[in-house]
Amino acid sequence: MKDILVIEDDRKMRDGLVEILKDEGYKVESAENGQSGLDKLKTKDFDVVLTDLMMPVMGGMEVLREIKRTKPKTSVIIITAFGTIENAVDAIKVGASDYITKPFKIDEIQTK
Repeated sequence: MKDILVIEDDRKMRDGLVEILKDEGYKVESAENGQSGLDKLKTKDFDVVLTDLMMPVMGGMEVLREIKRTKPKTSVIIITAFGTIENAVDAIKVGASDYITKPFKIDEIQTK
């Protein structure tokens, strides 16, 4: 069973993602911003991190860079409402496993 960390500043989106993933049988934790997410990563290993791109305190690209520097085997999926081809290419170049734009369908998350 995979351990997943959801980093999302929008409470409804965060809670929804956690619920969907738990219903699929995953062990899921969440954080409300990038810094809180990185703090959780210091004490626990996660197989997958789902992170929003635009957040206060620390954005998703900073989170992605830090995860790839400290825990390179962790898969990171970027989720954003501000999807552009440039953002997607940048995220993949830095090491993101995937890039999903909001709004998304539940099955997009379940199949990643």
